[in-house]
Amino acid sequence: MANKIYYLIHFDNKTNRNVTPSAITKGKYVASALASCSSEVEIVSLAYPTKDSQDEVYYQVSENVICHLFKGKYSNNRIIRYLNHKLYDKKIRKYLKQNVKKDDIVVVYHSLANMKLVKYIKKNITDKIVYEVEEIYGDVINDEKAKTKELKAFKNASSYIFSNDYLNSIINTKQLPYVTCYGTYEIPTLYKEAFNDNLIHCLYAGTLAQNKGALNAINVAKYLPNNYLIHILGFGSEKDIADIKNAVNEVNNSYGTTKVIYEGLKLNEEYLKFIQKCQIGLCTQNIDAAFNTTSFPSKILSYMSNGLEVVGVNIAAIKNSKVGQYIQFYNVPDEKEIANAILNINLNNKTNNVDVVKELDKEFKEDLKDMLVKYE
Repeated sequence: MANKIYYLIHFDNKTNRNVTPSAITKGKYVASALASCSSEVEIVSLAYPTKDSQDEVYYQVSENVICHLFKGKYSNNRIIRYLNHKLYDKKIRKYLKQNVKKDDIVVVYHSLANMKLVKYIKKNITDKIVYEVEEIYGDVINDEKAKTKELKAFKNASSYIFSNDYLNSIINTKQLPYVTCYGTYEIPTLYKEAFNDNLIHCLYAGTLAQNKGALNAINVAKYLPNNYLIHILGFGSEKDIADIKNAVNEVNNSYGTTKVIYEGLKLNEEYLKFIQKCQIGLCTQNIDAAFNTTSFPSKILSYMSNGLEVVGVNIAAIKNSKVGQYIQFYNVPDEKEIANAILNINLNNKTNNVDVVKELDKEFKEDLKDMLVKYE
């Protein structure tokens, strides 16, 4: 396949721009998978500077993948910052208009911020648009109006990359070509280090936002024996972090021993070495949240690719997926129920979750290539 692929996503791991760690991780993997199907992938970063003004930059991300960051000016003045955003958006549109050829493919990582851009691309540049949909954000923020706009925007696609199988059933009404990628199937460097303290280490890693499960993971410690230790890793607002620290202190003080540790944010090699020391990964988000219907927790694949067993909430997006059979589920959003699921984990399980992820990686790349070759 000779087509060049332009991958539109809020991406940057070199400078100071508006990005989220989960999007970077997933984006880097998808870009690499796209590169296995094409001679060249250019990440057109939609990420705007968050503190200082930034020059235009190109840099190599991986084999056959480059990242293109546009020049952007930052201002503390809200009105000037808004105008700068508008100018930044115009630069991206102009660049795509001048450079995307008729045989090229545009892949778009969905966000509320880029829906108008996708409409512009469809109308003025190309209809070869692959929409990558992680979740429906209207469900996340409980906004039906936003959800309606998203469902309309998705109709600009000619094919899709979904994060779970359920999204296909509600978005892909025209039965267009699609592939499913639950998360990052890349196997990291395996360090084979351990705590060597005879404890069973459980890990919650991810956003610390109140409805995403970190507080649930902390309170689970109340119902676990003292040979279990829970670690909390993640990112969030100052209030989120303060709430997490307070909850950790409350549990530890109540029991007069350390049952939970807040580890802060760990990245790259430090993160990998730490997570691989743990045995059980926790996916403890709010079972009743609307976004659970259409969102597959990316942390599940992160846990599995690092060799951890996984405890997860029993929702269709997970249970009906290809990894559902490898998850220890809990059915009731109750800390005691979650603790029982943790205690039921068989740490001598003969199934190697790393091998499961390797097979998913192989299947995804084959399916992706079959879908993209239809654009030739």
